[in-house]
Amino acid sequence: IAATYNQVQSPHGQALQTNNLFNVPSAHKYGYDQNLVVLSANNAEFDAINFESFEYEEGATLESGVTAEQPNSWSLQGVAAHTGAQGYRSILVNNTGNSGKLVIATDIRVTDKLTEGGETIKLWISNRDIDGNTLNLLPNSVKLTASNGNQDIAIVSMQAVARVGKWFLVEGHFTKNMLQAWSNNGVEKFTIKLWTENIGQDPFFTYVDDIVVHPTESSVTARVYDPVTFRTIATFGDTHFAVLPQYDSEGKLVRQRVETEKGIKTVKEVYHHITPRP
Repeated sequence: IAATYNQVQSPHGQALQTNNLFNVPSAHKYGYDQNLVVLSANNAEFDAINFESFEYEEGATLESGVTAEQPNSWSLQGVAAHTGAQGYRSILVNNTGNSGKLVIATDIRVTDKLTEGGETIKLWISNRDIDGNTLNLLPNSVKLTASNGNQDIAIVSMQAVARVGKWFLVEGHFTKNMLQAWSNNGVEKFTIKLWTENIGQDPFFTYVDDIVVHPTESSVTARVYDPVTFRTIATFGDTHFAVLPQYDSEGKLVRQRVETEKGIKTVKEVYHHITPRP
């Protein structure tokens, strides 16, 4: 008897969703030209998860489907990144203005898993003035919109969970009560959009990186890779703090660092020795 069964399979033959004998689903998202797993989630369906690290483009398109709702309101750049070399930057957010909406997940299906626990969004964000100085993240200034077709069905505020250097970890939730109400009203799929609002600060740019979307009651692992060598450069767990490996010139792992609220700490060092020949 098979331990798991493929429920969703990619055109490349990859198992995108499997269910175990108890019908508990596990899902995987592939990236980097569909060669590497960028997100694994237990207790989650494939069409309820997404992850974007902004490190790899397919043509001029991000593989995850993340895109600006209004052309040119957000752009890929290498000025600031939480992990890797690139992040996404908004247009200048003037006083009492907003960044424009960034579509971070599309066609999220309203499933039993979501109506039982809700949907969670986590990401790293940094607001910086025109001189590059980091600004405090004001309460209720980071928003999520859920849309069904052309209709907005919910707006929630994301809350700051932690700060590491110039970056804030924020999270937001569409609760199970919201999902149950949408399901009762015939909503089958929805789109999630992110935006920031200037509620009294000097004009600023919003930078975002490492966006993950998953069912609240799921367990996730996300990975960021070097787009040239395909080595892992960051791994995220349920807390969405990064584990950061370092390599030597030969590509061997020499150090493991972790992100904490008190900064980045080294937790493991590896020494490679070659026994000399007699």
